[in-house]
Amino acid sequence: MLVWKQDANIIREVAANEEEDLISQLSDDILISIIGVLRTKDAVRTSILSKRWRNLYKFVPNVDFRCEYLFGRCCVRVPHDSSMLINGVDKFLRLRSGFKIRSLYLNCCLMKLSADRYEQFIYSLGRLGIERLALFSSSCNMTTNYTFACQLLSQMPSLECFYLEGCSLHQMRSLKQHFDVGLCSLHQMPKLTLPNNSQLQLLTLSRVTVLIGALECILSNCMCLHSLSIEFCKFTSKSLSLCGPNLQLKRLRIEFCTGVEEIEFYASNLVTFDIQNDEVVSFIFNHAPRLEKIALDFANNNTMSYVCTKLAKDMPHPKSLYFASKGDIYRISSTIHTFSNLRQLKLCIYVTDKLNLLSLAPFLQSCPLLQTEFVEYHEQEVKRPDAVIHQELKEVEITGHGGTKVEIEFALYILRSAICLEEMQICRCPKWYRRQGAWTGRDKPPWSNETLEMIHKQLRGQALSKYARLTIRHSPIYEFKFWSCDCYFGPSIFD
Repeated sequence: MLVWKQDANIIREVAANEEEDLISQLSDDILISIIGVLRTKDAVRTSILSKRWRNLYKFVPNVDFRCEYLFGRCCVRVPHDSSMLINGVDKFLRLRSGFKIRSLYLNCCLMKLSADRYEQFIYSLGRLGIERLALFSSSCNMTTNYTFACQLLSQMPSLECFYLEGCSLHQMRSLKQHFDVGLCSLHQMPKLTLPNNSQLQLLTLSRVTVLIGALECILSNCMCLHSLSIEFCKFTSKSLSLCGPNLQLKRLRIEFCTGVEEIEFYASNLVTFDIQNDEVVSFIFNHAPRLEKIALDFANNNTMSYVCTKLAKDMPHPKSLYFASKGDIYRISSTIHTFSNLRQLKLCIYVTDKLNLLSLAPFLQSCPLLQTEFVEYHEQEVKRPDAVIHQELKEVEITGHGGTKVEIEFALYILRSAICLEEMQICRCPKWYRRQGAWTGRDKPPWSNETLEMIHKQLRGQALSKYARLTIRHSPIYEFKFWSCDCYFGPSIFD
């Protein structure tokens, strides 16, 4: 009987422990972090759980609004009144009045929302102290386009990071009506220039139609802007001028934009320039004394000629250079200017019917290299160049290696001329620069045993440097770096 009572007591203790509300023992900070991973709509619903939970959702620093949260996933295909979302956001922000909002993400279908109403809503965000703002237009009516005036940034002085997608960017047009919206009322006409109190540091424009003067307006007035990313945008002007009296821009990335044919640089603080585009764009480097990292990829165009001549003449001192070029590198000009300060070279060669890798020798002779990279080749008759000693070349990676005669000869050229070589990697599978700093590749059938043995036999022991290490592998090493939500920028290939 005594044993039975002891067992019963143990069972009751276990049952009591199982019924205990363990969540209530968590601190408010932990609960807020848990609520923060919920959709905003669900986070608000937690306020009805108890008195303690009533205001916890208001402390969540990151707010996310999307059409599908209110209308379901079918909203992408079914027309609906997007004013309901804007009004809902307005109401939510009223409830959050007095509580810090660090970032706001708004993905809204704007097919039934006027441009003026949207701009008025942006004005209402000005007093919230938002640091990061992302505005997406996901209109199911592709003919609908709303506008965003660059002067609206002046109404958000605390904004540090801004992502804008799916609209037209323009300078402020004349506004005749007074604003009286949501959280604030404006009874004075907004100025046509931005005040110098803007804290904007990171700006991304994606699928935006950039009207004449809009981008120049931002560059000349946002004194703290140091990173600019422009992707899949359309320019109404053929010329883009990156100039400003006190321009602090350090990093510029351009991807697959149309309309622009010429970019003029007068940016004394610019360090990194990365462009990947279908059409060739010409550059005027009037003043870019600190530019040391350059990446160029013009979709199967012969970039080699430009790099060896005009780029080397205009910008002879970059420390890091990546460029992609068609395989007609044998057309390299006999006049090659020197990259006297180059420390790292990453080169992607696209396939053509005629390709002699040893045609690269004159170009390599003009550069102090740390790393070279090549992708996919075709065999051609080889004419071995005169031996030239490379005193600074330490690291070489050759990908897409098929074991052909020209590839072997090129590897031998490097091994026998780089007196300080530390490592050479030869990989069967190619890799190449994709976008936003990421490298991608493609699998290929492995070398046959005979080819692999031939590569080893011809390259082993051929290095002039006694410290050289030769690595032959099937797949290259990928150093993947992911898109950062904190700043809405893809990392650079130079990071």
